[in-house]
Amino acid sequence: MCGHGPVLIVLSAGCNDFSSPLGLTFGDGEGYLCFHDKTAHIGELTTVEMFQADTYKMVLIGVMVIVFLRFLPRIKAKMLGIPFVNVHDVKQRMDAGEPLLVIDVRTAGEFTGNLGHIEGALNLDASALSSKLTALADKLEPYKDEPIVITCRTDNRSPGAARVLFQHGFKNLVIMGGGMSGWNRAGYPVAYKL
Repeated sequence: MCGHGPVLIVLSAGCNDFSSPLGLTFGDGEGYLCFHDKTAHIGELTTVEMFQADTYKMVLIGVMVIVFLRFLPRIKAKMLGIPFVNVHDVKQRMDAGEPLLVIDVRTAGEFTGNLGHIEGALNLDASALSSKLTALADKLEPYKDEPIVITCRTDNRSPGAARVLFQHGFKNLVIMGGGMSGWNRAGYPVAYKL
């Protein structure tokens, strides 16, 4: 049996003492592991087949951890009530004259790099955001209740930065979904100099 593809486990009644390569407890060997269209009685599994099943398990766990970590900042931002808005909504609000403070949390090199930045945006690198907010506390105090749009390259760093801003007393926050990559794809104007 080659062991390629997803694993399906079929158990019979009374199984209670067999630990499978997938970490599930089966019984007295009464069960089957199915790899695609090939079936083997649990007692007939070779070491290679058990290793392949274990490999699938580890890959699946790894993918789940990556997905969880990728979306953890988004989950935290949503729990704080910080919404995501698309680039078109931000552009529309700017065109309507709404006084938005755009905080771009990319590095200085990214801010002036090939994607540019939104004209008038304030560059506060996410990696030093908390210390920058402390240093600029007096200058930023008037903006604590003003609408603030947080952006980065794609929207991966923005949720974490939004949480830091929220913790420093900024309450009227939105995250620009798609970040500057989305802004550029939409063909909206950008600046390249500080």
